[in-house]
Amino acid sequence: MLVLSTHRADKENAMLSTREERFLVDIEKLQHSIETGHIKVAAKVMERIGRLKEKYKGFQKLYDIQLILSDD
Repeated sequence: MLVLSTHRADKENAMLSTREERFLVDIEKLQHSIETGHIKVAAKVMERIGRLKEKYKGFQKLYDIQLILSDD
């Protein structure tokens, strides 16, 4: 990215950090839904993960999201 203005660069960085924070909040919401038992089927969890990856395309490369299944 070529930015000639420092104010513009600050704005772009702020937008990216806000988007990343929203991504992390959405991941935490998904984790909370799983922990409370609102989502129990692994396919539904994978679907939600896929939606988040689609919504936040740039950040899926920065984070490794894994689904670890338990016996119960």
